[in-house]
Amino acid sequence: MTINGSTNNNNWTYKLEVIETATDVPNRTSTVQVKTYIGRASSRSYIGGAYTNKVTVAGEEKSASGSIPANTYINAGEWYLLQTFTFTVPNKSNPTIISISSTMSSSIFTPSYASASGSMQLTILHLDPTIEAAEMVETNSVLTSLGVPNTTVVPYLSKKKITLHATATDKATLSYRLEHYAANYNIPTSGYQSSNVFNTDYTANGIAISNTNKAKIIQKISDSLGGTATDWLYVTINNQLQEPNAIPYRKPIIERTSTSIKRKSGGGINLTDNKATLNLKATFYKGSDVVGNNNSITQIGYKIWASDSSEPSSYTTLTPTISGGNITVSNLEISNVIFTKVYNYKIIIKDKYNYSDIIEATLPTGQSTWNEYKNRVDFMNATIGGNPIVDSGSNTNGSWIKYYDGTMICTKIIENITNDISKAWGNLYESQVPIDLGSMPQSFTILNYIDASLTSNNWHCWIVRHANSTVSNFGKLYLARPTTGNAIVNVNCIAIGKWK
Repeated sequence: MTINGSTNNNNWTYKLEVIETATDVPNRTSTVQVKTYIGRASSRSYIGGAYTNKVTVAGEEKSASGSIPANTYINAGEWYLLQTFTFTVPNKSNPTIISISSTMSSSIFTPSYASASGSMQLTILHLDPTIEAAEMVETNSVLTSLGVPNTTVVPYLSKKKITLHATATDKATLSYRLEHYAANYNIPTSGYQSSNVFNTDYTANGIAISNTNKAKIIQKISDSLGGTATDWLYVTINNQLQEPNAIPYRKPIIERTSTSIKRKSGGGINLTDNKATLNLKATFYKGSDVVGNNNSITQIGYKIWASDSSEPSSYTTLTPTISGGNITVSNLEISNVIFTKVYNYKIIIKDKYNYSDIIEATLPTGQSTWNEYKNRVDFMNATIGGNPIVDSGSNTNGSWIKYYDGTMICTKIIENITNDISKAWGNLYESQVPIDLGSMPQSFTILNYIDASLTSNNWHCWIVRHANSTVSNFGKLYLARPTTGNAIVNVNCIAIGKWK
């Protein structure tokens, strides 16, 4: 193609001849040749001397110096070839359009300046793959027996076999990937795989659901020639392609901090004192399974047995108060709980999806007016400043101490965290992404104080902001330092508040 330009003398003209001379399909590039010419617009004249020629193609600039022999005559309508430039440019879009520009300057002859600019479409090397649809099959037999369709995803319950369908061009081979719309769900989405079949297990975690009760799943396709395609996952529902349906299901949960078995008062002096009372709070999903059936509780019960006896084979059925999805049992009296014996107990709740939650705990000897918590063995009689400790422990989220007056202290140490501190902040640099301190080992009812400090390798950075903390999460840290780069830090966290 020809791109006509101009000069600073009306008797002369300037042009570019642009040719796509070759293509490289595997690398998706094109070779482009640009020739620059100066020409005479009217009547024969001579030209001669040194010049500088520049050409820019798709953002890449090349320059060359040259010289026209003295007293070179050019007739009207004729052209003199100045330079030939060759470029290798990316050709990945469909289509790819590149910009081309050039200048010529000389301090020896007239015209002393010339320029031209334009654009050219390159050959289409490769079409991106086309996403067609997906097949979705439910492999959880409990859901299929309830009539939940293959095309409906149930958080915490579904085990889906998803098969993606796409078409490649130019004999390219395809790779496949699924991504969840929201992060932190346990779906195998790390990298691309050669198989188009995904076994996606939603039993451990939930799934992002839109306000129209659709499952938000993204499918991504790439091919061996660099083509890509991304779209929501669509399945065939009522002969139409659409996003999979979703049930906003939540699993039944027994509230640990609101559920208790405690001995009745009386000190065990009379036989009638050998009793305990049960208080229970739980929640469950009381919504539709999209085939017209509302969820319901199929089992709720308890077991209680002396630690020197065998565990009963079955649960004693409870008759709770159910309001919406809330379950309560208040002051249920349990007989034959001898004051001199330690008892174990279990409480179970199960819904029609066969999802259950079980709490296990111990009721120690003697009179108790305190709630008993999960995995308690006996009361702890340790004291600090005369204030009895009623519970302490640790888990993967840190350690805690609970006092009788309701005070709780939670601590957590996070070691060897690498944080990218490279975002400019005045004369300093701050965190690109904050450090997530994660969950607390126990949840507070009231949080009075929270703090975090750096404990090692910290001479070169410091905390500039501690934010986003809640009654169950230590929040996030932003760090700063005078130089850019990664910092490795240890963080000590402490929170003080109320557990009751």
